[in-house]
Amino acid sequence: YNKRKIHLEKDNKGRPIATMSINGKYCRLLYIWAYAEEQDGWPKVHHVDIHGEDMVSGKPEMERIYNK
Repeated sequence: YNKRKIHLEKDNKGRPIATMSINGKYCRLLYIWAYAEEQDGWPKVHHVDIHGEDMVSGKPEMERIYNK
């Protein structure tokens, strides 16, 4: 998915983390969940949920991207 970039960084303790924009906010990426169904032997992705944590407030963020 070329419209969204994941960046690899280090946190304040030097541990690697993945960060990205979720709902327009700078977030630590926690996980990505893809909902797909098999069609003609090949999976069809219906949507992807991106889960993270706002790096400023610490609040959870989730964004759903639909496959058009």
